[in-house]
Amino acid sequence: MLYKVGDESPIESRNILIISSEFPPGPGGIGKHAYDLARSLAWMDYDITVFSSQDYTSEQEIQHFKNSLPTNIKLVRFFRKGWMTYFHRWNLIRKFLKEHTVEQMIVSGRFPLWIGYLVKRKFGKSIPVHSFIHGSELSRRNKIHQFFTAMSLSTTDYIWAVSNFTRKLIHNMTKRNDIRVLPNGLWFSDWPAEKQHINQINLEGEPALITVGRISQRKGQHLLIQALPVLKEIYPDIHYHVIGISTGQEMLKGLADQLHISDSVSFHGKVPRMIDLAAFYMSAQVFVMLSETQSNGDTEGFGIAILEANYFGKPAIGARGSGIEDAIMDGYNGRLVDGNNAYEISEAFKDIMENYIAYSARARKWALRHDWKILIDHFSRFEDVPVLTNIKYEV
Repeated sequence: MLYKVGDESPIESRNILIISSEFPPGPGGIGKHAYDLARSLAWMDYDITVFSSQDYTSEQEIQHFKNSLPTNIKLVRFFRKGWMTYFHRWNLIRKFLKEHTVEQMIVSGRFPLWIGYLVKRKFGKSIPVHSFIHGSELSRRNKIHQFFTAMSLSTTDYIWAVSNFTRKLIHNMTKRNDIRVLPNGLWFSDWPAEKQHINQINLEGEPALITVGRISQRKGQHLLIQALPVLKEIYPDIHYHVIGISTGQEMLKGLADQLHISDSVSFHGKVPRMIDLAAFYMSAQVFVMLSETQSNGDTEGFGIAILEANYFGKPAIGARGSGIEDAIMDGYNGRLVDGNNAYEISEAFKDIMENYIAYSARARKWALRHDWKILIDHFSRFEDVPVLTNIKYEV
């Protein structure tokens, strides 16, 4: 059960409010995390109300998703109202808090973090606020945004980072020492329990690599394309499959053309259904996420798709210098590399392929350690998750 701020007595209300910058069925790691957190608390018999946008998806998908939610999760969708958008959203939240008893509030994403600050100013300690920080909220691209983020972090009751990397960034900004870490996790019921339930697809390439995530500089798909000529020296038939919203796709195609490897890269766009995404994970050999922190501070907080690939026994290669360092235990479920060093990427890939059976078995074990039904217990007790890297190198 959850506890009151500054008090060891358990809370009596079972009502929790979650405000997130995004939510399924639209894409995005913040939304997936908020959804998993909501389901985990609902599984513990809390009544959950979620306020969030649901962008980059169809009305039909949204309605189908809402119908699938547990009965103790109520979803209130944010709509855009032009220049009044954020004032409108704050008024919705303020009205809700005046009309309902909420014992705990969770915010996730930049604007929800700012909402948390307004709630603390208006309602004080009567509504404890938990702020989940992923990394992108700490971007330095806008000094006004940075000011409001720092102010919000200084007043929130609890700060939860999704990785130790993100915790260090928060500490550098706030100097707070009470930052807890709760890593991303998986709801295993989302995925088919048996391989025969997955429609197998034949991904081009031997071996076939995949990245799942919105095409962007931060996700680093361009770095893998830059490394492909070196990888092809060892594996001539290697093929890279890019899955995710296709913004930026033309830039990647142009890069592949310049390197004369366009026939070794395929773009599949957004894959909305879990069963279809599972087929991609099953059919690939290695997952790759070479995320790089941008000059404005925008960074990868964890990399949930790494755990998803690991669940299907697929080892991962990820770049150092971001929250991916928490998602990959180097030499266990995959390898950590310098994303700008094609030869280091090549050596890591060669190591995985030569020891594939062991890496695959350990990847599956690593994913199973990130069960939300385990992680949520630590959140409910307001405590750090035990160090996940304290695990023996065994198959």
